[in-house]
Amino acid sequence: MLPTPYRRRLLAALPVLSCWCAVAVLAPGIARAADAGAAAPPAVQVRVAERGDALVIDADFTVAATPSQCWEVLVDFDNMERFVAGLKDSRVVRRQGRVLHVAQQGTTRYGLLSFDYESLREITLVPQREIRSRGLGGSVRRYQGLTRLIPAGKGTRIVFHAETEPGVAAPASMSAAFARDATAGQLDDLRREILRRGKPVPPR
Repeated sequence: MLPTPYRRRLLAALPVLSCWCAVAVLAPGIARAADAGAAAPPAVQVRVAERGDALVIDADFTVAATPSQCWEVLVDFDNMERFVAGLKDSRVVRRQGRVLHVAQQGTTRYGLLSFDYESLREITLVPQREIRSRGLGGSVRRYQGLTRLIPAGKGTRIVFHAETEPGVAAPASMSAAFARDATAGQLDDLRREILRRGKPVPPR
């Protein structure tokens, strides 16, 4: 079993699903991203850096959909476990105007290991423009996230930034690699769901 400090560090590397999680699971989505990267540049670009005890995660992708179509998926918290791999439960537990509290639970993997995580996030919505996320409880000490939707020609560019801090330290190479792969997998699941919903229904 992975030592407890390492497990906490890996959990902190999740941009954890409530950024729409908002947001990330090392599971089937990661394998898809890795396979795609072997033949062509990955659809989701992810960069991870260490800043003191925190991980700083930046990612972006462009999808052939309108900002409103992207928004519909990114804020579908009550159904997110249906299309994000590894997420077991996702629900809005409090709603006050454009401020939500979102609770999520899931299972993530690192190599042959698997472990459960949970999160409670405060989500502030700026409709079809921004999703701001702040950690209230769960598997990490501190979490701040921002997702922006930017019109890009006939599509939309989605830009994600997060800073997350674990409870204890662990090897930077392990946590950074985990965060990069987990973020890529989650965002790719969201990208695919946006495309799936945007497809026209064929006539019967």
